[in-house]
Amino acid sequence: MGRIIVDKDISTWQWVAIISAAILGGLNNGFSAALVNGLVPRIDSRLGLSDVEEGVLASSLFVGAVLGCLVAGFYMNDKLGRKITTIIGETIIVAGTMGQVAYLNLWSISILRAFSGFGIGICTVTKPLYIAELSSSKHRGKAVGAFSVAFSLGYQLVFLLENLLPDAGDTREGFIYQESWRLEIAFSALPALGLLVVVLAVLPESPVWLAFKNKTIQEASSTGKDNTDTESLVPGVEIRNGSLGQKKYNVVCLAYSVTSVLAVGHQLTLMAIIMTFTRSFIERLGVPETVSQEWSQAVAGTHLLGVLAAMPVVDLLGRRALLFFGCSVMFVSNCCIIIFELTLDESEGLWGLPLACLCVYVFGYQIGLSTTYYILISEIFPVHVRAQGNATGSIMLYCWAALVTSVYPAIDEAVPVAALMGFCQVILVCVVLIIFVYLPDSTGVPLDQVAEMWIAFMSGKSLKHPAEKAQRAG
Repeated sequence: MGRIIVDKDISTWQWVAIISAAILGGLNNGFSAALVNGLVPRIDSRLGLSDVEEGVLASSLFVGAVLGCLVAGFYMNDKLGRKITTIIGETIIVAGTMGQVAYLNLWSISILRAFSGFGIGICTVTKPLYIAELSSSKHRGKAVGAFSVAFSLGYQLVFLLENLLPDAGDTREGFIYQESWRLEIAFSALPALGLLVVVLAVLPESPVWLAFKNKTIQEASSTGKDNTDTESLVPGVEIRNGSLGQKKYNVVCLAYSVTSVLAVGHQLTLMAIIMTFTRSFIERLGVPETVSQEWSQAVAGTHLLGVLAAMPVVDLLGRRALLFFGCSVMFVSNCCIIIFELTLDESEGLWGLPLACLCVYVFGYQIGLSTTYYILISEIFPVHVRAQGNATGSIMLYCWAALVTSVYPAIDEAVPVAALMGFCQVILVCVVLIIFVYLPDSTGVPLDQVAEMWIAFMSGKSLKHPAEKAQRAG
């Protein structure tokens, strides 16, 4: 069987299409997730929600997303392919979003947000996977990282829209005052429509998925054995049974374990709260209510700045370096937040100090845990479990996000900010220690050589570019 090329250079036009898909996908996810910042107070002003009802509305998208991740990762991606799965997911998002604007009712909006979340879950699993498999190794980090950039842009757009629309408490008559919540929801469908056009008109099916399906079909129809157990889709760099065995099982276990740890760091460092309840959270830091909306924009801006700073170096410095640097920034800035919370008196009017530290905290998160997370889960799993691994990583994020966003409204007054941020410090330290020991740097490693990378790492060796090594050996 001839060599199957799954990691080739792409044309400028293809690169533009891939980046466009990443940006549109990230915009849709970021806008939809951060929409709660404006949607909850606007619906609350019309319906008078309890704390429990606010939690239901805030978490409904994440609950649907968990189910979408499950279906996409463990069935749709491997069965239907990345392109068809993306199309189905985006169609569900558009249909669910349009349904939400029809009727002002908490339960109908929450159920339809869960339905839209189902589509978002499908696409959260598929889009980084699809983009990574369409990209070449040397630019894969930037391509998948564009998804994170656009997520932050979507987050920023929510606050921009909030500044343009009347305040949630404005009870004047007129469509723009009474129905602004419908406009916010409707805007969230636009990136999904754009991505549908790009995928339908321009992007091909993933060559990695096509090669894997072709390999699976050939193996199923074969009656003989060739004494190989290959992770690689490239026949020239197969791994023999004798060199894998238990190690191949350990590779998958380690990939899942690292993903679990990264997911905990991603969400239990309070970023879901800071992103979803930005205005109320910074008011707890002492920011006056009269200017909290404007300063929410500053928090959103540092969210975007962090990921923009990471993009030029994510393929140059590597995932591990960015992860450690970002976590270090988070740790130091969080220490300052805790100190200010314990020592400053609100009457002193020095709320700018903890707010500035919070912005730095968000900046560090975006450089490290946020930018690298989707890149890592799209490239550290061997090809035969890549969709399931990506789904597991996304499910963990949405489960944690659903939990913290549903619980936070009921505990925000009871638990001091210093205690919450102290909990984050413990999480950060544990995450850094674990990934230092167990996470190899997958920067530049072709997607069909992931198992060999892990085996070399477990053996205490550095194998950053195993495909190039195989070519030189040949």
